[in-house]
Amino acid sequence: MLSEFFTRQIKEKTATKTTRAKALEREVAKNDNNHVPTLVDEYTVAALKELFEDKDIDTGLLLSLNKNRLTELGSNFTDFKKLGFRDEDALKKDHKSIDLKYLRKVNRMA
Repeated sequence: MLSEFFTRQIKEKTATKTTRAKALEREVAKNDNNHVPTLVDEYTVAALKELFEDKDIDTGLLLSLNKNRLTELGSNFTDFKKLGFRDEDALKKDHKSIDLKYLRKVNRMA
């Protein structure tokens, strides 16, 4: 079932020369400042430093992650007792999971 879906998607993308050209255009990385590679192989320490060294994204990213945690867990997103976790480490693990899901979603929309 899933393979049929992907096959249909590929056929829709590459059925004619113009749609194939458009699909290839979308797949090629643009040389702008907003592009972050989605391939795992490109995430080396040097590549990440090069991508984010000159950018001041710390504050905005932390605010965005906290807003998402508030949305997911509610107003007590920093209190492990009220959320029912056994200790602070379990809450940190849950925060990490929520953050990763959110960042994957944001990366797909970029």
